[in-house]
Amino acid sequence: MTATQTFGRNANLRLIGMTSLMALSAALVPTGVQAQDIPEEEMVELGDLGGDRSIATEVNSDGSVVFGYAQNEAGAARMVLWQNGVANDITLPGIVYSEAVLDISGISRGLMSRDGSTVVIRATVDLPEGGIYLYRNGTASRIDQPSAPGELVIEAVTALDRDGSTLVGFSFVDGDQHAVRWTEEGAQDIGVLGGTTSSALAVSGDGSIVVGISDVDGGSREAFRWSGGTMQSLGALTGQTTGGANLISDDGSVIAGYARVLDGSGGDIRRTFVWQDGTMSDIGDLGGSNVTATAISADGSTIIGQSDHSNPDVYNSSQAFYWRDGVMREIGYLPTDDPNGAYTVAKAVSGDGGVIVGSARGETSGSSVAFRWTDDGGIVALGTLGGKNSRATDVSEDGTTIVGVSDNAEGQSRAFIWRSVMQDFTNLLASFSGLAEEGELAIEEQQQFTEIAAAPGCDPAGRRFCLGVEGYGWTSAGTAPVGRREAIGARLFAGVGLTEGLSIGGGYAWADPSIKDDRTHESGAHAWSVSLDYKAATSGPFARLWYAHARESLSLVRGEGFADVQPMNGTAALGSDSFGLRAGYGFALPGGMNLRPWAAFERRNSERDAFLEAGGDFPAHFAAIEAKRTVARAGIDMELPVGQNLLRLGFSLETDLTDDPIMIAGTSDIPGMESFTLTSSLHRKDLRARFGAGYDVPLGPLTIGIGASANSPVYGSSWQIGGAVRVSASF
Repeated sequence: MTATQTFGRNANLRLIGMTSLMALSAALVPTGVQAQDIPEEEMVELGDLGGDRSIATEVNSDGSVVFGYAQNEAGAARMVLWQNGVANDITLPGIVYSEAVLDISGISRGLMSRDGSTVVIRATVDLPEGGIYLYRNGTASRIDQPSAPGELVIEAVTALDRDGSTLVGFSFVDGDQHAVRWTEEGAQDIGVLGGTTSSALAVSGDGSIVVGISDVDGGSREAFRWSGGTMQSLGALTGQTTGGANLISDDGSVIAGYARVLDGSGGDIRRTFVWQDGTMSDIGDLGGSNVTATAISADGSTIIGQSDHSNPDVYNSSQAFYWRDGVMREIGYLPTDDPNGAYTVAKAVSGDGGVIVGSARGETSGSSVAFRWTDDGGIVALGTLGGKNSRATDVSEDGTTIVGVSDNAEGQSRAFIWRSVMQDFTNLLASFSGLAEEGELAIEEQQQFTEIAAAPGCDPAGRRFCLGVEGYGWTSAGTAPVGRREAIGARLFAGVGLTEGLSIGGGYAWADPSIKDDRTHESGAHAWSVSLDYKAATSGPFARLWYAHARESLSLVRGEGFADVQPMNGTAALGSDSFGLRAGYGFALPGGMNLRPWAAFERRNSERDAFLEAGGDFPAHFAAIEAKRTVARAGIDMELPVGQNLLRLGFSLETDLTDDPIMIAGTSDIPGMESFTLTSSLHRKDLRARFGAGYDVPLGPLTIGIGASANSPVYGSSWQIGGAVRVSASF
């Protein structure tokens, strides 16, 4: 994670400055170049737009999205997102960037959110009308234009939260610079500690905690922390004349920043503080005076930066450090034959502090080379693209992906990517196993959900209307892994009597389903149904027509549970339709008992949408899948009066008349899996039994009921046990 940058013009105020901005919206269509594969533990050129220079400045948390700049064939600097091996030009129409954005020390660059979904684009200088834009999903929207006269807007951006939904920076309030927090609801002035001026410099991962610098009473400046509408001073180091907070952990519990401290001889020195558990403390040094922090790990355990030192073998006056557990340590050096000695510059740190990247003096005199530091391996050179120099600018939160810039053999400077994940090829191929089976289980569970949504709810009987609510759940008994499913949910249902014996009904159901030990996670399951019912009063024919539709979202993780395989994430919608007919004949027996044999036919159609995986080196594209089944059932229901109450019993058998095999097809960049078709090996039981029991207690217009069920397995050997509680009313 790298330190924040600021977007805004210089103004007379010296914290950070910016003139007021106009407003505009722009839609962008990214243009790209051909995709490429990224090998492990090797520096690879990211790709370009046809020019000589490019630079990667940021990488998202899992290494799947890289942000930077590249020259096109005409030599113009362009803003670029690299994703899935493709360089996408996302430059705003009409913008012309200075070549300074291609330098390692370039300023006024864009900022990318840590999840890679959002880029802040600053166009204040480069477009005639200026502006600050948010780029998401191919569209750049201007955010610094007031919707009404006098409305506060953000006028400079210094940092984004994890998903880019919250920005921080500053604006001007009655001519004074104030720290600002921006969300889609607008800009919020978060105030000052005292005096007139403040600026926000960093924000927590969820956007709820903001830190920065503010005037205090008496004319000096101090670091602040803002949360829940309240700004507080973090305090001051001994002898401090000014200070500010510019680094924060993901959860906001650890804050780091800078302070100018009197040195005892009439001057001052720059120090770095850490604030945690309500206490500010100096993090120390490497034997010198000045210390600057450049980044903090997401978990807050590690701070990196530069410190003055007393090492005669080091070329620069400052040396890279990492601070952890209250102790500052040198990162170390690479071997060099440079007569001036070695140096190391730390630029970014992984989320857990275990990987640090930057640049160091190379083996040959005058060279600089990108490095990767770990606890176990120490500092290791990453090499170059064939030229003399390279520099790492950022590392992904998981520590697997490093980006930066390197010279190549032709003397061009090129954006590079380096990945440390070496995957087990056998396990990579094996990660596809079971996907068809898991897809079939998810489809079967949703088709069962449509059954619940379409089940009879309430009977208007001799009244006009009825309605009710039901809570239900089911789980698979036993320990067999195949076919084990469970869910809890609720259902609303209603009925309207049309004529004697004829009614229409409907229902809406929610569920929280899961499948044991698979890589598919379901969410947002809901279903609705409509029905037409005919029922004789006590004996005679009865029939039911119904239609039901269910929908849910699936999150799929391929590679989970396989050693040395990057997990790949995908999301897809799953939908199912069912319609059917049930008919039978009721017999009234002595003692008020009713016997109702019946038969039913049901058609079930399910479809899972196509999706593309993300999050790793070898994404796969999965085509949509369909499952169509026709099911026949026959059974007998019995009703036995128990005083004023009613005992219900049921038994049925079902079988598949038609059943399409579940097949998953797709493509990938994995050798041997460029295209694939996977067929489920699951076998559905030919004949399946169901048992049910219920007990209803009438209370005037209300009926309270409980129910239980036991279904023999569709797959495997685990019986499914269920239960329900319902309340209904007729009126």
